[in-house]
Order: sequence, then C-alpha cells, then structure tokens
Amino acid sequence: MVGKHFSSLAQDFGGRYAARRSVLLTLVVGTTSTRARHSDTCVSTVNGSVATCEYTPGAKSLVCSGGLNRKFSAGNFRVRSLTLCFWPVSTFDPSMVLTLFPSLHEFTLTLSPVDQLEEDFPETPRLKVVNMSGLSLSKLPDTAFSRLKNLNVLDLRFNNLTEIHLDMLADHSSLHVYLTGNPWSCSRDWTWLADDGGRTSSVASRVVDRDKLTCQGQPYREKPIPLVMALVKSMQAECPRQPTFNCSCTLDNVVWDTSRLYLVPIITVDCSGLGLTELPGTLPSNTTSLLVKENQISDLKPLVNNEHYRHVADIFLDDNLVESVAVLEDSPWLFNFRVLSLRGNRLSQLPTYALDNALEKNRHVVDIFLGNNPWQCDCLFTPSFQ
Repeated sequence: MVGKHFSSLAQDFGGRYAARRSVLLTLVVGTTSTRARHSDTCVSTVNGSVATCEYTPGAKSLVCSGGLNRKFSAGNFRVRSLTLCFWPVSTFDPSMVLTLFPSLHEFTLTLSPVDQLEEDFPETPRLKVVNMSGLSLSKLPDTAFSRLKNLNVLDLRFNNLTEIHLDMLADHSSLHVYLTGNPWSCSRDWTWLADDGGRTSSVASRVVDRDKLTCQGQPYREKPIPLVMALVKSMQAECPRQPTFNCSCTLDNVVWDTSRLYLVPIITVDCSGLGLTELPGTLPSNTTSLLVKENQISDLKPLVNNEHYRHVADIFLDDNLVESVAVLEDSPWLFNFRVLSLRGNRLSQLPTYALDNALEKNRHVVDIFLGNNPWQCDCLFTPSFQ
C-alpha cells in the first residue's frame, strides 16, 4: 500500500516537474555552500519526470529526486543517510517515510515546495541530523521533533517561518539549530533568544547562527533579533508595574546609533486612566513618549528633578489636575521637549515669558496643546498670552 502511494506520487510529479525544477533550482543561487552541495547532489539524480533514486552502498546513502521510486518505496534497513529532493507535493508526512528507514542517522528534505508537515517526526533512535532547508515551511508544531531523542543538528534555514517556540528546542540539550534565511516576525515573543548564549544551559546558545537572525517587517526591519529582544527584555523589566503603576510599555522602534555599534530604543509608556496622583518615579531607559492622560496628577516636579524624565520628548497630561507649569521655568526639560499636551486641566494662567524664552532656545518643539482649561482672560494675561 505504501509502495503504491509513492508510485502514484511519482506519476503525479511528471508533467509539473519541468516547470517546478527551474524555480526550485533558483533557491541555491547566491546562498550557502551547503545548499549548493544539496543542489549538485539532487541534480545528479534527476531523470526527466520520473522519481529517481541513487544508492551508494559504501556510504549507505540514498538520494532521491521526485519522490521514492518503486525500488525503495518499501523501505531499506541499510540506509543511514536519506536525501529527498524536489518532493512532488506541498505536504510531507515524516511518519510515512522515516518508518521505512529505521537505521537512519541523517535525513534531508530540500529544494521542494513543502509548506506543511502532516505529522510529527516518528521515534527514530539513531537519527541525529535533520536538514529541512530550502523548503516553504511557514509553521511547525512545537512537538514536530519531540520524539527524536538523539537529535544533534536541526537545519531550518531558508524557509518561510515567522516564529519558532522555545518549547520546540527546550527538550534537546545538545541540539545545534540553524535558522537564517527565514522572514522572522519580531512582533512574536523572541525574548528567550536574548538569553546569555555563553551558558550551556541556555536555549539561545543552541541556535548556532542567532547573531545572523534579523527581523523582517516593520518596525524593526533588518535589525538583529537578539539585540532587539534584549531591549524588549530590559524595557519590560523597567516598565512601571508596581500595584500603583500598572503601566504598559511599547518598543515603537529601534535605530542604529551614529557609529552603528548599538541600537537605540524608542519607547512609549502608557499610564493613562489608572487613577494616578503622581507621575511614575522610574521609566525605562530611553523612554521617548509618556501618556498619563485621565489621572489625578497635579505635580510636574519630576520633569525638573527626576533623571528618568530628562530625555522624554513627548508628554501627554490631558485631563489631570495641573494648575500651574511655573515649576518648569528654566528647566532642562523645557528646553528640549518636543510635545507637551495639557488639555483639560486646571490652568488659568501661564508664565508666558518663561515659555517664550524656552521656545526660542528649543529647536525640537513641535506642539503645545492647552485647550479646555479655565483660562483667566484679564487685561494682564491675555495680551502676553496672545
């Protein structure tokens, strides 16, 4: 029955093979030497539209293109290294194939349109190397390799994977994983990859090429994943989360410093609507924007004497209890801020001379919002305010 299944796959592969082959071969152009070697091996076994296999007795190595032909569709106990190229369909069932070759030490599936595994890998006690590079895999179950207790090398390079879960790697303490060439999404939780790679117990240390992994898509496009996740981890640790300050912190973007030696985070802290009576005492390093709308804050002194606020460019204090901004006069913050929003507070007057002085010296200011305050529009204040 299994042999008939693989025979039908080989026949189905026929007419579609010629067009697909030219597409698949482009996968190896300009990539690693490992993939180039796979290309050479696979091409050497191609025979038109027929599933072709070549067995090397001394190495106990079997290379098949276009599926398993009739000779090997029933399996072989001698084969220790199995390479499958140009698999004819978009799904692959490891259980159906690997159970036919119980003595496998190495397994490779490459240069194929496979985008999904139908089943997890079956228990194969001697299997140490799994290479599934050059496919179209977009998702892998956490348990895909859990039964391969002696797995030492897992190559998932050049697929369409956007995330990989910690649980997939955690059970294999001696595993070496390769992940480059995938469109990784940094909106996923990759903070485990920022762990100390020098510790043998660290799962991150099992990813051999982790320093080459980059985020794809906005807002961190082409930035190294370990560096981005280290910033995320640090931000989460510093985010005001005490019972009083249950704020949320977001890494909006990261940019290279002028020397391109390290990344500079751009962080927004949102503490709006929490019933706060004071500004948070601490903020994550490099916080750019602070939202504390709809609270009961009246004191702006932290903007003057708290180092955590020195580089906060945008502050939104709408709908609070602020009655005066006189404390900000001649403060470093007033000379460097970008946006100050005080709408819906209790302001009745402003030290316009102080603001004029600050605005003349502040090259960064973009907006000041002061609407919906109970302004005292008398003959002394109104002309200067205008």
